[in-house]
Amino acid sequence: MAPSSVTLNVKMTCQACVKRVTSTLEALPFVSRADVSLEKGTATGTLQGAFPGCDCPKPDGKCPCGDACQCAATAMSKALVDAGYVVTPCGGGKGPCPAVALGTCTCGPNCECGDDCQCALCPGVSVKGKTIEVKVEHALVLAGL
Repeated sequence: MAPSSVTLNVKMTCQACVKRVTSTLEALPFVSRADVSLEKGTATGTLQGAFPGCDCPKPDGKCPCGDACQCAATAMSKALVDAGYVVTPCGGGKGPCPAVALGTCTCGPNCECGDDCQCALCPGVSVKGKTIEVKVEHALVLAGL
């Protein structure tokens, strides 16, 4: 049995992003509906078909991965990346990401990556003992000058 839905963390900035992410996912033949939340930074695709998006070999007519099949998630991520979006992994419930409090975590406001966060792209945040530095671009625009 394949998963019935897949949720991805997608970096979006506006309602136009929500519409484009929705249409990108719903254009995939195995996604029957996409629910996209700008506030949560997530896109959930409801999957359809016996083996939605699955490329696994099926010698006995079944996906050998069962519920753990990642083919749909991989295809959805690729479609969004090809459309110009950043799809970020989010950890498995290790606690709050240190960058969430600073508002700089790219996983979204509900990130649970903890100290293992790979997306904590903020100055001065220590992740696995390393301080991450960020290249600031367009500082004049951000400062309103």
